[in-house]
Amino acid sequence: MNVNESVLRSKVDPFLTRDNLNRICSKALGQNVTLKNTSVLTGGCLNRIIGIEFDQEQPELVLKISPDSKNIDLKHEYKVLQYFRKNTNLSVPEPVYFCDHDEFIPRVFFLMTRLSGTILLHAGISSPDMERVLFQLAHEICILHEKKNEGFGGVEHSQKDLFKNWSDFWIPRFNAAVSDVKASGRVDPGIFMRIDKVRSHFNNLLDIGQFAVLTHYDIWAGNILVDKIGADFRITGFLDLQGYWADYAREISFMEMFGMIHTSFYDIYQASHSFDDGFHVRKDLYNLKMHLKHIKMYPDQSYYRIGAERCLSRLENTFL
Repeated sequence: MNVNESVLRSKVDPFLTRDNLNRICSKALGQNVTLKNTSVLTGGCLNRIIGIEFDQEQPELVLKISPDSKNIDLKHEYKVLQYFRKNTNLSVPEPVYFCDHDEFIPRVFFLMTRLSGTILLHAGISSPDMERVLFQLAHEICILHEKKNEGFGGVEHSQKDLFKNWSDFWIPRFNAAVSDVKASGRVDPGIFMRIDKVRSHFNNLLDIGQFAVLTHYDIWAGNILVDKIGADFRITGFLDLQGYWADYAREISFMEMFGMIHTSFYDIYQASHSFDDGFHVRKDLYNLKMHLKHIKMYPDQSYYRIGAERCLSRLENTFL
């Protein structure tokens, strides 16, 4: 179940009437259309995701809508999809329509095309099939990371609006996450004292030069679509793109944390990309942040508490 489910039921679902959906889809497509079916799709952690079928021979759409009437993340995601559709060969939905103010739906939302396939998290595929999917994923990431740029930040920004240093982009995000988790009261306060002891080393650790790679930035089994093509499962699309010019290690660390690394990933990646000396240490720093964030989201799951402890311990062994 969506971790935000109760909020979505009260703040989003009442606006998703058939009349409202017919109206916004007709406006987005520039023609009158009539809904045939709608369904709640899996994959969203904070927003409501709705699949929409039509009576006409019109391709299916997906509505992504936030419970927050001032959500800025969805506008970012919409522009990221535009960028990826135009500048990469990665299979991502086509953005169709964005709205941050609607008379009848006072929420931020956008419409996009629906890609074929099933969310990998729920596909129930065999271990050999998973190996093939992860092998394909490794090659997809290698191709994506061939795109480089001077500066860090969202791909929708102009060059002059990007951060010159990776630490200037990432450390404020780390600080905000730590403050949020601390305020939740779900983590032993001692861990934040330990973080403060290694914090002085972060700037040097994150000094990776001026060049970033193009990243999805949120690759896990809930954001990958797969379908059986012939005898094998294949990746048919990627969802929930964050789309940042970023440190390649941030992408890989996230994939590794969520089991998206093939056994030969590092050999495949190093055939076209090289790892710098600080790569493994930065992975621990990035995943420390992600484990802490997920403790707040899933406080009863020990995986994230154990992961945060391991990452922090390795950072302490490196710097102290």
